[in-house]
Amino acid sequence: MQAHHDVESFNCGVESLNSFLAHHALTAPRHGLSQTWVSVTDAGRIVAYHTLSIATVTRAEATPRLAKGMPNYDIPCVLLARLAVDRSMQGQGLGAMVLEAAMRKALALGHRPKLADGTPGLPVRALIVHALDAKAAGFYRHYGFEAFATEPLHLLMLLKDLALSLS
Repeated sequence: MQAHHDVESFNCGVESLNSFLAHHALTAPRHGLSQTWVSVTDAGRIVAYHTLSIATVTRAEATPRLAKGMPNYDIPCVLLARLAVDRSMQGQGLGAMVLEAAMRKALALGHRPKLADGTPGLPVRALIVHALDAKAAGFYRHYGFEAFATEPLHLLMLLKDLALSLS
């Protein structure tokens, strides 16, 4: 995302998501908080965005598959902090395309043993999302995400499963 993007005309129908894009998405990377990517029309209008960050999951929250073989520490993950599609484009498959883009970025971040340039990837085990509501959780479950052990609106996909789903 860049300063020239028109964030004010974006409206996904959820004020917290609209507000984040308008007021925080551009400055968050400077503070080391998150990175936002936008999907734009040929005319340059934002029609969707997603935001990634780094997070951890406690062993108490983790699904058995996430915790399997892990030491007794918090488990590092990529967080899909936000995903939103403008109302004008909802129901046309754009959300699935944006999710796939986010999944590919998460996989690239956690790719081991090395990234394309030879540097090690980040030690992350899964892509997690905190869905806003049951409908959003259903969207992620449709693409293979599973609920945390302690919270049905918090979902995850192991990076190894992510790689399989994208192949």
